[in-house]
Amino acid sequence: DIRHCIVMYSNKCTPTAGKDMALYERTAMEQFKMEQIVVCPVDSEMVPKYTLLTDDEASTVRKRYGAQRLAKILTTDPVQRYYNAKVGDIYRTVSRFGAMQTEINYRVVTEPTT
Repeated sequence: DIRHCIVMYSNKCTPTAGKDMALYERTAMEQFKMEQIVVCPVDSEMVPKYTLLTDDEASTVRKRYGAQRLAKILTTDPVQRYYNAKVGDIYRTVSRFGAMQTEINYRVVTEPTT
């Protein structure tokens, strides 16, 4: 039972591949052009560690900080596309600065505005 699939292509996704992907209606298909993923967006030392919060954890964060005050991560962000969370879900990010300094932030998944 595949729920999330990442498809990478070099130039553009072919019509045949598009038809094949359409067969998997229940699977979230994320498509990336190879140049978009020179490195894995979550394995880089330059990217904070992202953890998707459980519903209970997200509720606690919303009560403590207020949903409107949380930083945002767009559904189009490469890290967000990698994890495929839904709008309204919240990530905990942990950034490390040197050996001793750690910063924890929360980001809520939102749609880009046009």
